[in-house]
Parts: sequence; structure tokens; C-alpha cells
Amino acid sequence: MACESQSFLGRDTSLEYFIGCGDVAPLESQWKFIGALRSNSLSGEYDTVDATADDSAGAIREMLATYKSVTISADGVAKRTDNGTTTNQIELLQHFYNPTATGGQPVVWLRRIDPRLTIIGYFLLSTYDLEAPYDEIATFSIEASTTANSVYPNGLDIQPTPVV
Repeated sequence: MACESQSFLGRDTSLEYFIGCGDVAPLESQWKFIGALRSNSLSGEYDTVDATADDSAGAIREMLATYKSVTISADGVAKRTDNGTTTNQIELLQHFYNPTATGGQPVVWLRRIDPRLTIIGYFLLSTYDLEAPYDEIATFSIEASTTANSVYPNGLDIQPTPVV
């Protein structure tokens, strides 16, 4: 009998990418793995506007949400011997510095999967660090924020991750 844990580890979360335009979602076979994650975060926020007028109930400010932003930050590692992952990291780095495939903007589809949620969206890469020190491990760090796409009118596809 195997012991089951009620918690999960960072390695239970994966991050994949696809370089393409925001009008067509990637096929399942097109997703590429970036690397094993050491840390990752998902944060969201709305810009707000003060819509308070002199008829505000109880003299309380009335705020309206305008635009939302979702940011994915992750860092991880890949071994030099893992040619598929390191090749993917190099392809993503080349796209970050020379995004001709997406009209000059460093945008990519990202899929973040953890034991609770799978999130897919079209993201603007704002930071991409790739480090290859002298030893076996290469590290990477990514930060990306959602940008408009025509596939998901709400900006993202957020679904419960299926139990395997």
C-alpha cells in the first residue's frame, strides 16, 4: 500500500509553451515543455476606476473593475543531457529576442498545469533568463502577463486539472 499525501510539490506543476498567433489555440501535440520547475506563481489583478458620485450609498466609494492582468512567474532547471528541454529553452530564448514569428512582439501561448488547475492563455514574455553555469544544470526564469487573444474572450481558459 502506498502512502498518500494531501499536499503537492513544485514538481507537480508544469509549464509548456507554443509560439504562434493569438487567433488559433495550439493543438495538444504542439505544446513544448520548458523544464522542471523549482518555483512558480500565478497572480491576477484588475485595474479599477473610481465611479463614485454624490448618490453613492452610505458615502462609500464605488469602484469598477476595468482591465485584468494575469501574470505567471516561474523558474526551474534542466540537465544538459535533456536535449529536448534544452532545445525548447533555446527556441524560446531566440523567440524572446527576435519575435518575427509573432509580428515583432514576444508573445507565446503558455499552459500551466498543477494538481488543481490547468490555465491556458496568450502571454507577453516580459522576462526570460537562461543561465548555463559550468556544471550539469541549466537554470531559467520566466515572467509573462496575459495579452488579448481571440480564442478565449475572457483572456484565459481555466479548468480543473483532470485526476489521473
